[in-house]
Amino acid sequence: MRPDRRTLLWTVLLLIPPAAFYVPLERIAYLPFLIASMAVFLVSVILYHRARKRSDVSLETFLSVQFIGLILGQVESLMGVLLFILLAGVLTAWLPDSISDGEPLKTAGTILYTLSVLLLTYWLVEPVPGKTKNRELKRTKYLVTALSMPNWNAGIVLNANCEKLRRNSAELNENERRQNIVPLFQAVSYHLPKLERVYLLVSKSILEWGGNVSFEEDYLKERGINTGRSPFETKFKAFLTKLSECIRRPILVRWSDGRRESLGSGEGVIEFILVSAGDFNDIEECRDAIKEAVGGHIEEESWEVTFDITGGKTLVSAAMVLEAIKGDCQAEYTRQDVQDVEPEESLYRVDLDVHSLKDLLNEVARNLNRRL
Repeated sequence: MRPDRRTLLWTVLLLIPPAAFYVPLERIAYLPFLIASMAVFLVSVILYHRARKRSDVSLETFLSVQFIGLILGQVESLMGVLLFILLAGVLTAWLPDSISDGEPLKTAGTILYTLSVLLLTYWLVEPVPGKTKNRELKRTKYLVTALSMPNWNAGIVLNANCEKLRRNSAELNENERRQNIVPLFQAVSYHLPKLERVYLLVSKSILEWGGNVSFEEDYLKERGINTGRSPFETKFKAFLTKLSECIRRPILVRWSDGRRESLGSGEGVIEFILVSAGDFNDIEECRDAIKEAVGGHIEEESWEVTFDITGGKTLVSAAMVLEAIKGDCQAEYTRQDVQDVEPEESLYRVDLDVHSLKDLLNEVARNLNRRL
């Protein structure tokens, strides 16, 4: 909190209009209250602008993020209690009574006083954005991510050295075009010591993808593995086969239609569960798919769930972030512009708080506006 003198000034300013409210004036009722509210409002505007110059947090963000906590008394002072009492009296008594009684001076004074409370509280708190905590990315048992359109070069990825895939070698990228399946390889490599299941959100358009997979078919046949029922299934099965060979762990695939298929051999099976998320442009459909797939894990052991928001589209990433915040889960992102480094250096933990949630919602709104 700020120095006591600052808090004292805030308290005095907010108590002036209520004191003037009860000053008797027979000729023009509530005129002292209106004058006091106007004076305090002007002072609050000046103080707010001074505080705003020193803070990167807008008034809108402050009200949606911190103010509610203050009026509920979630601070170690009487400020929250005082705020609650003042706003409760204004919003439940003064304002509705002034409107129903047809008292314009009382109504105007009440509105100005309410605005003064908000501006003066911003000045008192002078909010600052949440600082990045740079917490270590923990290895977890359950990884949740979304697949991007499978336009990666099979000839490059499937023929690549395992170490180059693990380190996202610059040799994998043709003409600066990134192989969008490599982040999944790196994420699995990082979480491998604890990893048990990988939940892959796939859209309808990805499941219906119909690209040329002749190279992938030959790759699977050379290893005695049947091709998939669709081009996407064939291509992804080829990748999982390569992944299994590199991590030296067997993989159990659960396709979106419920079929199960084993790839590779050995001990320490890792399950890859494909979750049909419908339309990646429908955030609620994506959230429903996430809840159905990993809701149980989040309820029982949320600390063992990591959302990787690298793949997919903006809205499916937004859906994962929302569920991560709601379930208090870890989130991560793979920097694809970082090459020839260990997964620990390209993967980083995304610290999620209410400030980042607001930025996320703004991004969602922009995407929705582009669709309208």
